[in-house]
Amino acid sequence: MFSDLYGEVSVRPDDADDAYEFAELSMILYHNDRIRTKAKSGAIICFADLSTFVMKPDSVIVLDTRVTKESKFKLIAGTILVNIKRILEDGNVDIEMTQAVAGIKGTTLVCEESDGKSTLKVLEGSVELTPVNGEPILVQGGEMVTAENGKIGKIMTFSPSKELLSWPEKAQNNIHQALSEKGVRLEEERQTSGVTAGTLMLVIAVASILLLIFVSVVHGRKKRRSRQSRGNPVQFDAGTVPFFLSN
Repeated sequence: MFSDLYGEVSVRPDDADDAYEFAELSMILYHNDRIRTKAKSGAIICFADLSTFVMKPDSVIVLDTRVTKESKFKLIAGTILVNIKRILEDGNVDIEMTQAVAGIKGTTLVCEESDGKSTLKVLEGSVELTPVNGEPILVQGGEMVTAENGKIGKIMTFSPSKELLSWPEKAQNNIHQALSEKGVRLEEERQTSGVTAGTLMLVIAVASILLLIFVSVVHGRKKRRSRQSRGNPVQFDAGTVPFFLSN
């Protein structure tokens, strides 16, 4: 079922030409359902064991859950955040992308499908990624890799906590709760205030500059007052013309 929806989210059978039906929180999802999110839209899909799939805008997935010991999900387009708990006891979950298949069990990851490129980001745990043309590789937490033309590129590192901050707050809460239950903590502190360290440093720098300007102005005023107080100014009555003496 859906645990959260926003924007325009719709559902239809994948093997039918039926028109999409607008999704509702009370809607039950079935095998072979195709789920689509439009621009500025998103959805969180929750399974019986509380495993979650989070869909970003402009994403399409197909549910394939009929196999007893193996569940499959096809990522047609877009980006999904996945937190797998069990789904099926001693079973496996495969996420099929155009260029590779991610075989997962009890882990948290992000899959992206765009312009013929399949990208995997593992936030926690490990995932076996099998390209269309090649041997499978193991991708660990904090690692990401992109497959293109059926081949896997170089494994790179990324920040799982920063990646998670790019997702909706409810999705972040769900993932952090699931990781906490497993005794897992991401390598960086969660930024609940929304203010990054870089932003804080910028604010401090601007405040320091403003303080220096204020001190400089106050000091200048004190100097002018000191010069003016050195002697009494000469005053003239109305109508009197001042004159100057010279040698």
